[in-house]
Amino acid sequence: MVLDTRPPYWGPGVVAALTGSPVVFVLVDHLHPRLDRLLADAAAAEAGVLVALLVFTACSRLRNS
Repeated sequence: MVLDTRPPYWGPGVVAALTGSPVVFVLVDHLHPRLDRLLADAAAAEAGVLVALLVFTACSRLRNS
């Protein structure tokens, strides 16, 4: 029996961070001219977290299947 000693969710976490962060940066650039700063930052952060969460869930399910 071989034990897998690596942390189980490093890969999906890295992929989620690499996809969620650009979403935040792109949306902030596009939303700042149209909305006030606080609303644009909040909407971009929410969208980035949502994308990162969806990517993390998908990658971790693919890894476990």
